[in-house]
Amino acid sequence: LSIVAVHGLNGKAYKTWAQDGKLWLADFLPLDIPYARIFTYGYNSRVAFAGSASGVDDHSRTLLERLMAKRRQFGHTEKRPLLFICHSLGGVIVKRALAIAHERSRRYSSITRDTFGIMFLGTPHRGSDTAYWGNLLGKLADVLTLGSIRTQLLEDLKRKSAMLGATCTQFIERSESLHRIFSIYERQPTKRSGLIVEEDSAVIGLPNEIPIPIEADHRSMCKFSNMRNEKYQMVLDCIVEMVENA
Repeated sequence: LSIVAVHGLNGKAYKTWAQDGKLWLADFLPLDIPYARIFTYGYNSRVAFAGSASGVDDHSRTLLERLMAKRRQFGHTEKRPLLFICHSLGGVIVKRALAIAHERSRRYSSITRDTFGIMFLGTPHRGSDTAYWGNLLGKLADVLTLGSIRTQLLEDLKRKSAMLGATCTQFIERSESLHRIFSIYERQPTKRSGLIVEEDSAVIGLPNEIPIPIEADHRSMCKFSNMRNEKYQMVLDCIVEMVENA
């Protein structure tokens, strides 16, 4: 079993998932699921979601290549179930990566074959509604306190709204092969921008999807300071359900 965590806009491979000096992916989850290999994927999210039109594709391909390299490193030539955990726009990277894997099936067939579940934490799934994406990206830019780069980044992000919508549509068309999708959505507003990804955007409405609310805001919904934390236990229960059916 391999678990791969992917952060979102302005996130970091470790900082996104850490609270009070505790990284639950490294400090808690290995104790609860000791037979899993757990990885975090770090990338420059400002480059991915701004700049050139190929940014998301580039980082999605890099994710696929790093996964392939890790699987070769650990000798995973036979089937080894793969689970993704995504925060915010990190879910877009994973959705695009799976689309590329389908398109280049000869190279990435083991990834499409072995991916059995995805947990989305505050990931938007709305389709090609440009106005929606513009509003969402504006709220994200506000809550992430991007400072002097905010205006330019926001313009770059808005230009990518069609691509973001298309990525979501592609994922929905191919999602029935997944055993389970957990779509976790925030119930607490941020101080600056309220709810960032509301339920109607965070939930796709697929037969294999389980929507679950979490009493946290967009930034804190993926951080847990101890193993007894109620929110961590809820996330753990979802992961365990997928693992047991892999």
